[in-house]
Amino acid sequence: MKNNSLTKDAPDIPQYLNQHDLQHIFGYGRDKMRRFLNSGLLPAVKIGNNYYISKQQLDDWMTKNAGKELNF
Repeated sequence: MKNNSLTKDAPDIPQYLNQHDLQHIFGYGRDKMRRFLNSGLLPAVKIGNNYYISKQQLDDWMTKNAGKELNF
């Protein structure tokens, strides 16, 4: 069975992703990514002014939301 995980088999992606990493993954600019993170839809943790999410949490979130359309 083929693994369709977004980040599981990507050794160049760090264990914890920050806003900048997420911008590259989603193809969003700084402001759009910040709105997305501030919406609370993504299970990210805010520490100071920075957001973080683990690769596993992102994979789980993507699987849970497969087929949904999110617009920001």
